[in-house]
Amino acid sequence: MTKEEKAKFLDNLLLKFEGNKSFNHTQVHDRSFYESLDDDFFVVENHLNFLIGDGMIKVTPLSNMGNINYELCYYSLTEKGFAVMTDLENLGYASKQKEESERYALDVGTYKFAKWSVILTAIAILLSIVGLIKCHSN
Repeated sequence: MTKEEKAKFLDNLLLKFEGNKSFNHTQVHDRSFYESLDDDFFVVENHLNFLIGDGMIKVTPLSNMGNINYELCYYSLTEKGFAVMTDLENLGYASKQKEESERYALDVGTYKFAKWSVILTAIAILLSIVGLIKCHSN
């Protein structure tokens, strides 16, 4: 999966929570939740875990008399996740990836320009030195 594909995947996963929806553990593991994203649940689960780690989605476990049962937990957007999900065009992962790609292309262009400037300057200096040596040897 390319960086661009991963970014779009993450944005689409965030859109699953549109309308400030929450999903319980069983719903997240249900094929109807993940099949539009990928046929393999483990691919979706890895991206879901990434969003949790990035602070976009939170997992709230329910407790039964002090015992936490992760089978009964539910997944929902954090405030950060809600903000990003409602403005994917500017804040989404695909948007950030596009900006990063454009910045990289600009950096590469600047690097090439700087490299050729140094090479041409070095050639000019060498030609000047050779010219001075020829002048003094005559």
